[in-house]
Amino acid sequence: MVKSILTHIGGIENYGIISMCLFIFVFVGMLIWTFTLKSSHLKQMAAVACEPELETAPQALNSDKAHE
Repeated sequence: MVKSILTHIGGIENYGIISMCLFIFVFVGMLIWTFTLKSSHLKQMAAVACEPELETAPQALNSDKAHE
């Protein structure tokens, strides 16, 4: 049923080609962007990920005082 519907739509084969090209362009673009990142920026972002969040730290302190 799906095959018969798709065969009657004109130009449907172009959508597969367009979507594959779009995927390849995005994938290659992300690879280029990833390999051109500076190592100092990556080290800084890695350090940020290990730091506690400022928004949750005061809440944690307040909850500790409430339990005492």
